[in-house]
Amino acid sequence: GFLREDLHLGVSHAGPWVRVPYACFGHSKGPRKGRGAYDVTEAIQGLLDRTGCRSLVISQSMDTLSLFGDPTPGFDKDLFLCYETVGRSETLSASEFHDSLRRSLRSLPPPVVAPLLLIRKASLGLHPTFVRQRLRAVRQQASLIDTAHRTRARRLPLTSDQKSLLEREAAVRDELQELQAAAQQETLEALDVASDLQQLVDRQGHGQRLAVPAGADLAEVLCHTNLENMLCRRLQYLVVHFEVPGSDSEHRTLSDEVTRDGGPRNFYTAYKGQAWVPCWRGFPGEAEGSSSNSNSGGGSPLSLRTVEPLEVAPQPVLPPLVVERATYGHRTDAKKKRDVTAEVSTLVLRQGGSFLHISRRDGLTQLLRTNPIRYYRKELQVSCTTRGLTGSLRVPVDPSGAV
Repeated sequence: GFLREDLHLGVSHAGPWVRVPYACFGHSKGPRKGRGAYDVTEAIQGLLDRTGCRSLVISQSMDTLSLFGDPTPGFDKDLFLCYETVGRSETLSASEFHDSLRRSLRSLPPPVVAPLLLIRKASLGLHPTFVRQRLRAVRQQASLIDTAHRTRARRLPLTSDQKSLLEREAAVRDELQELQAAAQQETLEALDVASDLQQLVDRQGHGQRLAVPAGADLAEVLCHTNLENMLCRRLQYLVVHFEVPGSDSEHRTLSDEVTRDGGPRNFYTAYKGQAWVPCWRGFPGEAEGSSSNSNSGGGSPLSLRTVEPLEVAPQPVLPPLVVERATYGHRTDAKKKRDVTAEVSTLVLRQGGSFLHISRRDGLTQLLRTNPIRYYRKELQVSCTTRGLTGSLRVPVDPSGAV
């Protein structure tokens, strides 16, 4: 009637946070029926061991052929892996003083399944197809500006959209003039900058984020040797075609593991998109070479600079945080404590459902809707669990081995 040894089931407190039980590299259907594919679980485990099994990052700059081998030379391959992020439990506590915490209460960062951002195509210049599309949009904006002027002449109230268009009238007119001149030319030049932007993605956010601020000098951002040839025209466009490989959900989720959209938390949809930003040599809406340009502090007019910020950042997958028990009141006397599990759980859901943060500025009486003992110092204790996630991920790899 007794166990021969102790049985203990618990949640990890100090890692490992990430596990990869299976990984395959090669044919999209795996190593079956003679298809060329390798089991690379041990190689992936070696990458995990470098970080203490806390994270796994495979960027496009990593040579996968030298790491895994080439099972199908000259053909496209897939890197398929099954992942598991291990859950953990923690107990948070903080003392109260004058209805506020003496220090902020914050849960540990949850395990993250971050989508990979791949730059498939990127060009700097004037592509004929993009010029025609942009010309139609700018002509429509110019028509709306003319309508706003007629509305103002009749002394009628302007809408907020009309006011914003009138503020940008000089830039819109200047862009329209440049596009009309470019549309009349037979040959337009565009520079391929896909590899430069992919390297920028790998440097900024480990292959997960692309951010180019407004007013950035493209000579410093792209580091391209042929960029000086693009200074022949005042207006150029930086057009980026990106792809985010999706993650497959392979287990049935509970009700609290479902997102607001109704899908599992460890699943994000694969999608493709396009982002673009205009770049000017000088400043839009002003005459080139004027004194205001050189004294404005915006940089040299002989450099291409972005007018608007360009940012592409797919949202990561976060596991749910479950509040097991939360109490507020006296430190040692259980009769002078109140159960505030429901209130803290509501706060977690209000903050996204994956982390908990109560700052020193938050009023506890209003936040927890109770004050068990007035004029005494109290303590807030929260026991919570971050659930793990399981799923699979498939990333395409070209014949040269680039992700």
